[in-house]
Amino acid sequence: MENNPSIFIYGSLLNKNLLKKYFNKKSVSNAEITTLNNHKRIFNSEVTVRDYENKYRSILNCVYDDEYFINGILIKNVNFENFGKYVVREDGYRFNIVNKYITNVHDNIDGKILVPMDAEISNEQIYPHKKYLKECVKSSKQWGDKFHNEFLNNTYLMNNINLNKYIN
Repeated sequence: MENNPSIFIYGSLLNKNLLKKYFNKKSVSNAEITTLNNHKRIFNSEVTVRDYENKYRSILNCVYDDEYFINGILIKNVNFENFGKYVVREDGYRFNIVNKYITNVHDNIDGKILVPMDAEISNEQIYPHKKYLKECVKSSKQWGDKFHNEFLNNTYLMNNINLNKYIN
């Protein structure tokens, strides 16, 4: 029997209260900060379900890029019901298996580690959706100063400026 998948979280769902809407209490309490190597977190996908103003309409995406790494949290052993709710939320993303790129995990993971990524990319130069950006930055602070600073330094806009430079 194959084990339940684990999911690498890297965006607005870093919010601990929001996590509890999609995953059971045990999964959230066992969430672990980890690193996804050879991937880039970038505001290059267009928002589909939120109001936006002009060019401020991008949301986070994850793409393969061997020059980058991103921090996030790992939700381990996600049951079928919770996984289904999560997949509906992440409509528009493709789920890739990333086990070989994950580091800094304290427990052995027997099942697949999935990350939502490769959403459709905008053809225009767009900037982060303002409310979504605030949500992501605020949520990253919930995991500590080191995590937050790494989040800001390893999240990019389409023009390759990192989030730390963009908001400061």
